[in-house]
Parts: sequence; structure tokens; C-alpha cells
Amino acid sequence: MVSFFLYISVIITIDGQVKTHTVVADSCPSTEYVMQSHQAMVDAGEIIDWRAKCTPYEFDMEMPEEKVGV
Repeated sequence: MVSFFLYISVIITIDGQVKTHTVVADSCPSTEYVMQSHQAMVDAGEIIDWRAKCTPYEFDMEMPEEKVGV
């Protein structure tokens, strides 16, 4: 079984562009961390608005083996 969390952050820049940031993670960041980091960008005038979401995913497939020394 392959399982992971997918974290997605969507921001609107001051010039109206929509930008995304996606990370495959072992766990989700805390709500407090996400809110503080994005709010800091709003307060600094770097972005206008943002939304973020972290979702668990599981796939019915075997986890690939790590290759050592390749």
C-alpha cells in the first residue's frame, strides 16, 4: 500500500496571478504553521489571498523498494 499526504497551497499575488505550490509529504503541516506563514505574506503585501489544503491518499499498490548505491 502506498500512502502519503498531498499539500496544496494556492495564492493570489498582488498583480492578480494565481500560483500554486504542491508537496508530497509524510504528514500535514500544522494548521497554525500554515496560517501564520500565509498571513505573514498577506501582512507584508506579498500576496492578496490564499487557501491551503492537505489530504491523505492511499493507493492499492506496492511500495517500491529503495535502491542503495545507484
